Amino acid sequence: MNSSGPTAKAMAFSVGGASLATDSKPVIVNPLSGSRRKASTLLILVAITLVFPFFLRNMSLPIPSRDIIGYYGSYLGMMIAVIYLLATGATRPRLAALFLIGGTAPSLLVADVNSSQLYRWMGWVLMLASAGPLFQGAKALQFRAGAWMVCMRLIIACTILAIASLVTGVNFGGRGGFSGVMSHSMIMAPIAAIGGLHFLERFLLRPTLAGAGLSGSTIVLLLACGSRGALLGFAFGAIWLLMGLKGRSRAAILACFLLLGGVFVLIGPGYANIHDNSLTQHLINKGLQDTRSWLWEARLREFNDHPVFGVGFGRQLLGRGEGDFVEPGSSYLAILSMTGAVGVLGWFPLLASLLYLMRRCRRLMPAQEWIAMLAPGVFFFVHLM
Repeated sequence: MNSSGPTAKAMAFSVGGASLATDSKPVIVNPLSGSRRKASTLLILVAITLVFPFFLRNMSLPIPSRDIIGYYGSYLGMMIAVIYLLATGATRPRLAALFLIGGTAPSLLVADVNSSQLYRWMGWVLMLASAGPLFQGAKALQFRAGAWMVCMRLIIACTILAIASLVTGVNFGGRGGFSGVMSHSMIMAPIAAIGGLHFLERFLLRPTLAGAGLSGSTIVLLLACGSRGALLGFAFGAIWLLMGLKGRSRAAILACFLLLGGVFVLIGPGYANIHDNSLTQHLINKGLQDTRSWLWEARLREFNDHPVFGVGFGRQLLGRGEGDFVEPGSSYLAILSMTGAVGVLGWFPLLASLLYLMRRCRRLMPAQEWIAMLAPGVFFFVHLM
């Protein structure tokens, strides 16, 4: 992949990032190269403070007060990132992001606001300002490129460590089907899926035995995690990557994925009692059983009862939940139920900006790079359902 790759990926996740211009023609350049190396060192250090606390908090590591350090570290890292952006001149806000923040703010006023709801909303705003699309311009684009690069390195490392844990049988003490090095399998699954899409992308660009082994091991890892949503999102992301291939190779690999999916559908309903100790026990036990429709119905009922401003940001009234625990079932329906019609309307300008960016990148980039850039987005679009 050429030098445009990291920047182009950051543009996709920044929702409307800016490109530089030469002779009135927009081009995509790598902001982490050449004369910017000294600034890039500071940029990477700040990006680490933004990304690392999330992984620290969700990894099964024997560190005292790990949860507390990770929780407050996340807020501190986001504040450091915002200060860095403001200090380097990235002060121009994007109106679409401001419109979104304004649309969700009234959801804090529909009920008695507790500290948990307020912290969640403030953290969400900080996320939009640090790693998200609130600020625009070259400096903000550079920072998001660096943050995504750091995040991808940690995702790849966690995926490889989880594969090693699966092979050696070392238990790190997490919960769920198979948690690898994370505290829960439902956290490990999306990390493994993003890492797996990266391995698959590299394998498709340059087929090697090591690439095939990592790609195949990731699929086994996802089966062991037992997350059907992550597995389905990975499958759609993989099919999206395969669209970049041509001719018979694309048809052959796509047929293999469809065959694997068909096998899972067939064995799901009646295979659980035969293989109680199998690697995929957690996934097979669930099979095609519906485990989320009641959560979806709860979110829709909440919206019907509170259609304008929702039930409150970071809050749910129906379904399973204890204390501050929220289990939405669907991130899309959670937005609808928690922020109401006003909050949902706030997303449309940002989505329009994203679609415009995708179209612009398609004109500026080779087809293979454009497809690879959007693969993680395809995964999250499916997984968040």
